[in-house]
Amino acid sequence: MPTQDDLTVEQTWLRYIQRTINFFYRCAAAESIDFESASLGAEIRLRLGIDATWIEPHLEDFRAHITEARAPVGLSPLGQLRATAMT
Repeated sequence: MPTQDDLTVEQTWLRYIQRTINFFYRCAAAESIDFESASLGAEIRLRLGIDATWIEPHLEDFRAHITEARAPVGLSPLGQLRATAMT
């Protein structure tokens, strides 16, 4: 989890999501993470050759975990997380 001092910085959450995805795949799987401003969700773009279907069943639990951590510092709940593989 990010340190308390950084919890209000959106870039901190992007890095946290990327590190967690990379840990899940046990490699540098995440090419990039971008917040979608309209929905407050995030698109996770996976590197070429990484199968997005492996993480899809876990995205809702991960989203809930992040949303719960963001609430005490007054940040909006995180919207839908989407994982796509680069082609």
